[in-house]
Amino acid sequence: TSTGAPIVLSAKGAFNDKPFTASGELPPLAGLIEPERSGDVRVAVDYAGTRLVAAGKANLDLDAPRFAGWLNLASDTSSALADAAGISAPAFGPYEFSANVDADRKRLAARDVELRLGKSMLRGSFSVELGGARPHIVATVSGRPAHLEDFATQPWSLAQLLERVTAIGGAEPQRPAPDRGTPASWHLLRAADVDLDVLMDPVFSAGAAIGRGAMKLKLDGGRLTLKPFSLSVGPGTLRAEADFDARTDIPRYAVRVEGNGFDYGPFVRALDPASRLEGAFDLSLDLESSGASAVLDDSTKGTLDLLVLPRDWRAGRLDTLGWGVLRRLMGTVDSGPESKLNCLVGSFDLAGGMMRSR
Repeated sequence: TSTGAPIVLSAKGAFNDKPFTASGELPPLAGLIEPERSGDVRVAVDYAGTRLVAAGKANLDLDAPRFAGWLNLASDTSSALADAAGISAPAFGPYEFSANVDADRKRLAARDVELRLGKSMLRGSFSVELGGARPHIVATVSGRPAHLEDFATQPWSLAQLLERVTAIGGAEPQRPAPDRGTPASWHLLRAADVDLDVLMDPVFSAGAAIGRGAMKLKLDGGRLTLKPFSLSVGPGTLRAEADFDARTDIPRYAVRVEGNGFDYGPFVRALDPASRLEGAFDLSLDLESSGASAVLDDSTKGTLDLLVLPRDWRAGRLDTLGWGVLRRLMGTVDSGPESKLNCLVGSFDLAGGMMRSR
């Protein structure tokens, strides 16, 4: 092509044994010698079940490259792209991301951001500053609407945390193999600084509006703080705080969850829309641990206090409450196939890899 003509792109091949195709049009090579000259960009890339489309204006100035335009990224699941690229990351989806972007060497700014995750729609803006010791990401997100079923089973959810906690309660706790160096996920926490502000209003469960939620997250030099995550359902509240400190070779983390008169019915229906389980719980969870293990082991210590009051008084349904958490906690009290209790009050201490009732 001549230096003044657009570059036509058409390519196909494989990366990490996964096929890809790319097509589109790039700015003319004249931008290399005429820094003020820009051209149209149209690019479409398909890889590992993920499609990226970009359109806008860009120039090829080697000293000050810039792109201003629109991006769209869509896939059935995030794990397809992460696995193909050899990256360990939580799986979620289906999703579609779009934004108007203005980017140069020092800063990336995105406005009119939309992320569709399942039935939920998240909107907001973010910026990435690239001039400091680490990239600094600032983002504001609003979920309108946010559906619990799109988040309740994700790897970062409270359900997954409780699964880990209750897995410790057996007589012979599992002992993970010694850590061989710090996991890559901890190094990622040291790679950037983040300020994230999220509002979810309204929050839906099984198609019905149930309340509102909010979250503030900060990542600074390897220390991740979630303070707080809050969710209100009717008169009840659920509040969580977390502190993950990866600034040293021995990471430390703490998790605190408080629930007061919290209606658990919508959470159960988020996992099983046909469920008629109703009731409220009070919960106080306080855990601390250290080390680079991916599971809660004998370095974890803390407490769990729980009060559960089902509204329909059908005790057998307690077996499904909290994704099976209560059934496991009550195993030493009632070993039958169906719970014989109409309510539950419990206080537990966690230390040395064992959970014991007080």
